[in-house]
Amino acid sequence: MIAYRRCAGALALYAFISVCSSGQTLRKEPQPASIADWTWGPGGEELAPRAPFRFVKEKFGGTNPKVEVRDAAGRAWTVKFGSEFTRIPSLRDC
Repeated sequence: MIAYRRCAGALALYAFISVCSSGQTLRKEPQPASIADWTWGPGGEELAPRAPFRFVKEKFGGTNPKVEVRDAAGRAWTVKFGSEFTRIPSLRDC
């Protein structure tokens, strides 16, 4: 068992060195956030849900009712109902 741990550490070091020397990117810096990211979410407008929607099933877990649907592109979405969103007062309300 001890010999295996030594070999595993050596293999991990070898893999790290080979990736670093080959010039492959391990991590890229994220792009700056834009107004579109705040409006459409991380997938952008092209991944937003598209009508018509097809009911798949009702989900019973959690505190608020929800259903699973599929959009026109065939992607699965969870639709939540209830008072999950609360309005935050602003200076315009004063």
